[in-house]
Amino acid sequence: MVLRAKPDVVLPEFLPFFMQSDLFMNRALEISVGSLSPTINWKTLAAQEFPLPPPDEQRRLVEVLRAIQIYVAQLETALSSIRVCEIAYLDSTTERLRHTERSVALGELLTGSPQSGCSIAPRDTPTGHWVLALSALSRLGYIEGELKPVDRTVGMIDALLVNGDLLISRSNTRDRVGYAGIYNGEREGLVSFPDTMMRMTANTDLVSNEFLEFLLQSPLIRREVMSIAAGTSASMKKINRRTLLALQLPLPSLPDQAIALDRRRLLKCQIERVKKRLEGAKNLRSLTFSSMLT
Repeated sequence: MVLRAKPDVVLPEFLPFFMQSDLFMNRALEISVGSLSPTINWKTLAAQEFPLPPPDEQRRLVEVLRAIQIYVAQLETALSSIRVCEIAYLDSTTERLRHTERSVALGELLTGSPQSGCSIAPRDTPTGHWVLALSALSRLGYIEGELKPVDRTVGMIDALLVNGDLLISRSNTRDRVGYAGIYNGEREGLVSFPDTMMRMTANTDLVSNEFLEFLLQSPLIRREVMSIAAGTSASMKKINRRTLLALQLPLPSLPDQAIALDRRRLLKCQIERVKKRLEGAKNLRSLTFSSMLT
């Protein structure tokens, strides 16, 4: 829909902010129809009544909200820039290690063969047991909250996760296959991983799960992982155990691994600081939206 404000009722520059408020969005959800692809009927929407502040107050709120929007945009740019720095650090470090350290097959760094997960149809309501969505693994690791409720089956019990488990996506689109991340034990209760992922356990006498994640997330190794993914479908590529275990990785000493990880943690700390500031700015924006209509 294309909407145009009536200036004698609502300022045109205020209307977009109003339509992003919880009050408007909740009402829009309430009047939507259809379950698979909810739709808003214009006649129903046009009949809705909302409290609006007077024009002078609208004008003042627009100034405040624009300032918050600019601040949010600046923080989002800063967050993106630090993440680029993190990827550059992963790339430069792995490239240097490839030329200075011996290479070892991934299979020699694990305590056993990677374990596949379990997948079943998700439930519509919580069951007390969860399985990770494929979107839980990203370019730079594990993402919280990407969970689906499932029945507690024998297969799901066998695929239960514990804090610190290293996962890699074995089946995904070409640019996302081979994403690696460490599960952080975010939720109390039972969480399993799907059969589109594999769980790997590092031989800690040689390497840590965290450093394996470091290497697998570097652009250099990412390109090699993508090159071994196979499949005729353009939308779904797969990695098999044999080619994955043969992947050659540089292996520095444990103290050198710790140094590389410490430097990455500094970048991650900066990312978390900016993310918290960004979350605070978005909360401020939401509170401002709410308060302007009360």
